[in-house]
Amino acid sequence: MAKARKIAWILHGPYLNEGRVYKESQTLSNAGYEVTIFATWKKGLPLIQNEGDVKIVRLAFPVLCALKVPVYAVRLFMPLYTLRLLLFELRRYKPDVLHCMNFATLHIGYLSKKLFNIPYVYDSHDLFVGQIFMSKQSVTMRKWYMFLEKFFAKRAAVVLQADEGRSKHFQKLYGITPKVILNKALVPTSSKKVLSEDDYPMLKTSKYKLVSVGAIIPQKGIKQLVEAVAGMNNVRIFILGSPIAKWGYDLLERYKDQLSWIPAVAPGDVTSALTVFDLGVSFIENACLSWYLCTPTKMWELIMSGTPQIASDFPDIRKAIIENEVGPVGRVVDPADVGEIRRNIQEMLDNPDEMEMYRKNCLKLRQTCGWDTEAGKLIEIYKTIFK
Repeated sequence: MAKARKIAWILHGPYLNEGRVYKESQTLSNAGYEVTIFATWKKGLPLIQNEGDVKIVRLAFPVLCALKVPVYAVRLFMPLYTLRLLLFELRRYKPDVLHCMNFATLHIGYLSKKLFNIPYVYDSHDLFVGQIFMSKQSVTMRKWYMFLEKFFAKRAAVVLQADEGRSKHFQKLYGITPKVILNKALVPTSSKKVLSEDDYPMLKTSKYKLVSVGAIIPQKGIKQLVEAVAGMNNVRIFILGSPIAKWGYDLLERYKDQLSWIPAVAPGDVTSALTVFDLGVSFIENACLSWYLCTPTKMWELIMSGTPQIASDFPDIRKAIIENEVGPVGRVVDPADVGEIRRNIQEMLDNPDEMEMYRKNCLKLRQTCGWDTEAGKLIEIYKTIFK
């Protein structure tokens, strides 16, 4: 019997609720590959963890974890993480390919190819040079980052992108055509109840339950959303995700009369959790090119859960919400316009026939746009790497 090919997944972070990593790694594991995810350790997380047949190995650096100034720890983690991977973990694991998640891990893939002749995949998914932080960089630094990304990407066995718009822009920048693996969502498990009304009584007492998926951070439209529903009777917003630092907790406190937080659930349970809500909101602001060209995971998760939604009126998002092959699954609005958001929420909640049409369209659409369609593409891509 042939020995299973080994894939080493390289993350720059602790691996908490990364839905794309979960779906891709599980897909390849189910296809017969041996998959190990290498990540950094964070207090409270196990060093070794298993998700099905996928193994997660978190590398701990106790001295750095004890530092009181997180920014210094972040800057120092990567060199030590790189050295430990190259000198010990990868030499011991002996992978057949490295799957590098985002730009921050590309150098590890390149060095592994040079030192050990291991090919690497660049899973870009974000448009790195189009992210928010890039607008704060000097022209020289932006050119330097672009040079590095092009240099590493040209030497990758394959480049993956998560959206058609981002893929086209990546090709325009570097002359490299990525393979598109959309961040589509898993079909919910009908028999699995993820959120209990006993644990979250507001789910029972709220007449209209709105949900926004993801971390509570600026530029994700949360502030505009809570301002839009302020004063609406019987409407409550639930954030399924995690507050980020002081900004998120302050927002929860300021709008506690109409805003509730539910901690993030496991990536495989998100679509099942969303089935208890009446209306989803998948806002993302036009804060950078990477976001403007995206189709966020939460948008696909709401579709797969059968939940009507209001989303940002950006090109690829509009195609998925309005211009898909079965009919609209919600509405699109300007995520910066509080008045427009409020009007559309009120009109949808006041029109149950419209909401029911969106639900039925979601259920039709999920027959052809679930993660299974992307899983097949990913498996075929890996087959070509091993030819």
